[in-house]
Amino acid sequence: TFLNKNLRKSYRDFLLEQSEIMITIGTATKRFYIDKLLVVCEGAGVAYRNPNSFLNKVVGVVDIGGITTDFLFFKDMNLAREHSFSEAKGMHHLKMAIRDALKKEGCYLTTHEIKYLVSNPGEHKYLVEKNINSFIENIRRAITVRSWSSSMQLIFVGGGSETLMRQINNKFPNSTISTGCLFDNCIGNYQIGVLKWQKNLKDRKEK
Repeated sequence: TFLNKNLRKSYRDFLLEQSEIMITIGTATKRFYIDKLLVVCEGAGVAYRNPNSFLNKVVGVVDIGGITTDFLFFKDMNLAREHSFSEAKGMHHLKMAIRDALKKEGCYLTTHEIKYLVSNPGEHKYLVEKNINSFIENIRRAITVRSWSSSMQLIFVGGGSETLMRQINNKFPNSTISTGCLFDNCIGNYQIGVLKWQKNLKDRKEK
């Protein structure tokens, strides 16, 4: 969606349809009003959270999410759209593959049970590991097909990267797994907001 200008605008317009947002946490309710909206690329937060890891470098970010795995190609902090892409094969895809493999063996488990099986396979270790390795190999293959250099620095983010840390390290020994996989987007996007706000304040003062 982000890489397509028209889809990005359509998504922005959709979000602006509801300019008032109410959020309740516990007994506290807060009301927010959207004044300005900036749509950023999912997975890019790590670049703004750790800019020194991206400056004057070519870096690939692999964001393993629930539904998709996003591949972002950065050149000196700038997203290279022509080399970035997304695949509809996130952690849900992996869980369903494990579920179907177990079903063939006569073992029927719910989606909720599969979630915990990925990290603690127990007696199903062989089948679970086989499917995880296939999932990780698909990531390697996708990168190769898109002609990402084998020597390029890779940073893995997203909840899936945290869950599959051991297997990622085995397949990509020279890669880095973010220490804040679950919060890179949250904290990084907050930093984008800070930068935008500082720029707006500076522009107002200059006027």
